[in-house]
Amino acid sequence: LYHHRYPFDHLPLHANLTQTNTCRNNMHTQLALFCLFAVSFAAPLTDRQKLIQKVWGEDVNVTLAESIIADEAKRFGVSNDEYFNTCTADADKFELTPEEKASVEQEKAALESLKDVKIENKDQLLKEIGARAPKTLEIVNKRIAIIDKYVAKLNPEAQKFAKDAGNAIEAAFVSIAKAQSNPGEMGMEQIMNLGAAAKKIYSDYQALSQSAKDSLDQTFCINATIRIVKSQIEQFFMSIAAKFS
Repeated sequence: LYHHRYPFDHLPLHANLTQTNTCRNNMHTQLALFCLFAVSFAAPLTDRQKLIQKVWGEDVNVTLAESIIADEAKRFGVSNDEYFNTCTADADKFELTPEEKASVEQEKAALESLKDVKIENKDQLLKEIGARAPKTLEIVNKRIAIIDKYVAKLNPEAQKFAKDAGNAIEAAFVSIAKAQSNPGEMGMEQIMNLGAAAKKIYSDYQALSQSAKDSLDQTFCINATIRIVKSQIEQFFMSIAAKFS
């Protein structure tokens, strides 16, 4: 699960907030999927299709995405509209406002100066970030609160997994921040820590009961997102192959 319900990517906003992802004490799961899409040419977009673009990227094939969402809704035995709303309800809240973008840009240099501070632990890191970039921290915390709201909707087993996954990701990022502020420490150990965290999250996910997986899937639209991204990547490479055929 990478980080984020909204593809840490589309995330144009996530690109702005990547360096602050360690800012949240008791951070929970963050999902992060980055979409490579083939451009689709279509008629004027409906509001529904615009929401799909906001969540899965401007270049997403909206017709294909709508079909996948409808198929996933059928799998869960809910209406198309209900599942669609679950996947897109807070899309607008994740998007940075012009004022927030200005705040992040204004505090960018202050955040970069953290590399000159010797970080020993998570509490110190959070304190330093809060002192140097309070507005950016507030912006991140608002988005984390939205994710927390969805984590609370999971069944107990899935909720524990989400929180454990978030803690593992947080620990890995703190380890990197600590190494970056201590010359000579950044190296294979930190890379291995990230790899170990990812491996544990995947292993723990595989060990979940089907009901817990379904709870995560229905709440965070994981399978729908994977299918949309996979289909678009396949189309992307098919379009390239066609040029050489």
